[in-house]
Amino acid sequence: LVLRYLHLSGLPLRGPLARGAAWVAVLAAVGAGGGWPLFGIVLGWSYAVQLSPSVWTAYRTDRPTGVSPGTWTLISVEGVLWGMYGWWN
Repeated sequence: LVLRYLHLSGLPLRGPLARGAAWVAVLAAVGAGGGWPLFGIVLGWSYAVQLSPSVWTAYRTDRPTGVSPGTWTLISVEGVLWGMYGWWN
């Protein structure tokens, strides 16, 4: 249903779908080759990569607005927990 609405919007889908499929392949290879510990480390780092542009923008803005501390806290804690799980298991 989501893909149908995206198609109707006229947005290009080939690039994002290819990148999503590549990320799924990377996660599958990491899970198969390194098990849960390596999977946890990769997921922890992926949160850092995902959040870094937003953190950088908020840091460089004089008065950031629209920043939800609760959401940032949850996402940060989730990334740290995945990284700790991978590191210690």
